[in-house]
Amino acid sequence: MNDRPPAEDPPSDSHPVLNNNVGEWDISGLSVNSPEKHGEGFKDAYVTYLITSRTVDGKEHRVRRRYQDFLWLLERFQGELQSGIILPPLPEKNRLEYLDRFSPEFIQKRQLSLERFLARLMLHDRLASHPMTLHFLTKDFLVAIYNV
Repeated sequence: MNDRPPAEDPPSDSHPVLNNNVGEWDISGLSVNSPEKHGEGFKDAYVTYLITSRTVDGKEHRVRRRYQDFLWLLERFQGELQSGIILPPLPEKNRLEYLDRFSPEFIQKRQLSLERFLARLMLHDRLASHPMTLHFLTKDFLVAIYNV
């Protein structure tokens, strides 16, 4: 017989993944969607995605980002964080898919991959609370304060 009382469930705010909160962010409110093509032709055209994020107090932020902006964020973390943090991978620029980079299938695949990248990034407290992440998710422009 076991005379010990049953284990209590941890409080709902004790683990960020259990309540979808990491630091000040509600990661259940994070999404990458609404792709838009900008520019004409093949060389000068690119696609942006609407990133929607929400803080735990309910404030919603919306910014548009292109693949190069995600790459900017990843490269800044790689250059600044030398403490053994494993960064999530970005989807690669596959040269074969590059030829059809404006097809609906390619855009949808990239959109899902970029959302997965952000979701994984936000699961790490240090990355989620970093000023570069705040800037990336809330500011319209990526500015020179981080040597862009």
